Amino acid sequence: MIEAATVTRDEMGQWTHPLMDELLGDRESVPPDEWKAWKDHHGIEVTARDLEGEEDDCPAAHSLFELGDPNISDWPLTPPAGDGWILLSVHFTEESAVQVWASPKTA
Repeated sequence: MIEAATVTRDEMGQWTHPLMDELLGDRESVPPDEWKAWKDHHGIEVTARDLEGEEDDCPAAHSLFELGDPNISDWPLTPPAGDGWILLSVHFTEESAVQVWASPKTA
């Protein structure tokens, strides 16, 4: 299982777990079969939280979608319900931003 790492977001509010950096290298995405093999190797399940789905009063959503300011530093890092979730990434997508979370696979 991947261990939690210290999250130090950059000036735009993004951050990537060091093991994700190793997987990605200088690429922006990984082929689906490589992504699946990596998750299986680490024994994790992964889920994403999209900024677009946040409440209307979320400052980062308002800033990005209403004002066009791509700084997501004030978006709270909120894991899914349950125990054992660790942050893999908080980053921009083409149209939004996501938080990617991992936890040990359940049998």
